[in-house]
Amino acid sequence: MANSSSTGYNKIYFSYSKSSKAKTTGEDKLEKYFESKGYKVIYPERHSLDEQLNILVNCESFASTVGSCSHSSVFLRDNTEVILIPRASYMNSYQLALDQVHNLMVSYIDSSFSVFTLPSPWSGSFLFFISSNLRKFFNDKDTNSIVSAEDFMKYFKRVFGIGFSLSSFGGANRGGKNAEAYKYYSVIAPEYFGRISDDLEQRNRTRSKIRNTARRLKGYIKSLITKLH
Repeated sequence: MANSSSTGYNKIYFSYSKSSKAKTTGEDKLEKYFESKGYKVIYPERHSLDEQLNILVNCESFASTVGSCSHSSVFLRDNTEVILIPRASYMNSYQLALDQVHNLMVSYIDSSFSVFTLPSPWSGSFLFFISSNLRKFFNDKDTNSIVSAEDFMKYFKRVFGIGFSLSSFGGANRGGKNAEAYKYYSVIAPEYFGRISDDLEQRNRTRSKIRNTARRLKGYIKSLITKLH
């Protein structure tokens, strides 16, 4: 890349949200958060390969969710800061290998709530939010998580749309394919359960269409928490 020229983007966030293949909800919240920290949001599919390479080799800090976008880190210069957000409760072995290609300063930060991962953790659907972990990383004064009831409902509908069934939770014996995800997120983001439940309850007072759904969700979430404990 001897002929590369500076793009002016010292800090970049590679986003997958505009991809037609995206199975994500809430990445727009990550985009806005990183923008508030001085990051330029890049949608790789809107740039030529040469443009992408030029952006990558000239940045000082690279952020992305873990997946095809984050694999672009293989083109970064040594000593570049890398911030990666796993999509679900698993580590991508390809990315771990790519992290070793250059001398990068890599940080993995949990900021997802992808409880329903069917049929496998890397298949989706994925839900992102602004976690306390992410806010602590950037030394925010307020480190409480920022959650969205709307995003949770979108995520819930998306999961139903790809064939979700309640039996996948595994019931009382926690033997379903999503059981490990529940254990993981009960530690990583326990406040998400309670705050989504409270938010939906508040909306019940003014939006009759959500009333029954919110009540069922609240009871269901509470039962999950009980089972996890």
